Amino acid sequence: MNETIKIMKSRRSIRQYGPEQVKEKDLNVILEAGTYAPSGSNVQSWHITAVQNRAIFDRMTKVIKEAAKGADNEVAKRILANPDFRAFHNAPTAILVSGDAKEPYSPANCAACMENMVIVAESLGYGSCWMGGPVMMLFHGKKGQEFMKDLGIPAGYKPFYFMALGYKAEKPTAAPRRQNVINIIR
Repeated sequence: MNETIKIMKSRRSIRQYGPEQVKEKDLNVILEAGTYAPSGSNVQSWHITAVQNRAIFDRMTKVIKEAAKGADNEVAKRILANPDFRAFHNAPTAILVSGDAKEPYSPANCAACMENMVIVAESLGYGSCWMGGPVMMLFHGKKGQEFMKDLGIPAGYKPFYFMALGYKAEKPTAAPRRQNVINIIR
């Protein structure tokens, strides 16, 4: 089995991180990998934002907790019940991928961008967790618009996915793969 396939099969979503910050040179490699993702019509409709500022993390966590109060689902209730909740699992870095709202392929383009980054992060020895929930709760209403400005998201772009990134403080095992999900028609 080649190294890329091994890395893909070994990657897991990490929800516990050590405090050490991601090395700058590695962060740059991870971010650049995102820009090499395939995109519909090669429009490359993504914008990538890396956050390493603890005060911004704390503000985002507060807004997400406030938004979760109004949600009517069990995940949100569990979030609120945990006083130690941190939106990005205490990772020292979070990466946000936003896409041009006018481009119909932006959700898929941004997903491909994120996939490249989580695979490259794993190959460099970092853990990551791809998340959509924080985006849904953070970027609504007036506070959401403020965060978009604070994070330098260009006008006309929509946030799609976050990724927590850092050194792994856990080693989860793989969940069993679902069976009978592939058809080959010859």
